[in-house]
Amino acid sequence: MPLIASYTRTPALRTDEYPLYFTTQANYFDETTRIIRHLTTVATGRVAVMYQDDAFGKSMLPMVQKAAADAGATVLLAQPMDASGKNAAEAAQAVGEAKPQSVVLLVAGPGVVPAIRALRRSVSAPIYTYSLAISAAAVEALGADAVGLAVVRSTPYPWSASQPLAKAFSAAASKQKLPIDYDHCLGYINGRVLSEAVRAAGANPTPATLAAAMEKLGKLDLGGYALQYGAGRHHGSSFTEITILGPKGRYIR
Repeated sequence: MPLIASYTRTPALRTDEYPLYFTTQANYFDETTRIIRHLTTVATGRVAVMYQDDAFGKSMLPMVQKAAADAGATVLLAQPMDASGKNAAEAAQAVGEAKPQSVVLLVAGPGVVPAIRALRRSVSAPIYTYSLAISAAAVEALGADAVGLAVVRSTPYPWSASQPLAKAFSAAASKQKLPIDYDHCLGYINGRVLSEAVRAAGANPTPATLAAAMEKLGKLDLGGYALQYGAGRHHGSSFTEITILGPKGRYIR
């Protein structure tokens, strides 16, 4: 059975070893590249990384190091932090002592809130992180400490007043009395892609015909969010952008 639109964006799964795996979003390395390009544009390329000291953080760290090397940026420090966040203050202090111009935070789960709070007290530089780290609950818990965080996104801005996809999603969400946010927008995108594939697979779709239909979708424009599929091309999007958290948890492009 084809796996379409999984939540994880790890590049490790996007290989020829998984011929029934299809995605609708950019991968973590695409997001990392966007972060590094952005921070080297708005500041000098002196970067510190604070990463979760587990399999997730250790898998993400080489992506930052490679993207930084490709962009000519300098990673001044790669500072581990316990996944629970219990040593966040000590880790953030070490980051502050490195005097970076930007910080990339590779943390998800319970360590997010203590990590950001500690960095706010130790570092004046901009903090970049990933969308999987910033849940609505984390933003609420952080309060004023969330304001100004730079968050890389691989889902288009759902509050756009001009993008056809965002307007269609907003209308569908409002009809169902659902929140207009990134997670629901991604679900809408995934549903649209799957429905197009099921329609293309014919009246009695099977796993084989559904996989073949995904490959035959070719260029699929959902209204400003374009995906491209084909034989040997199962990962439809490389779209990324940087958003900034503003007051009251609102995202600014």
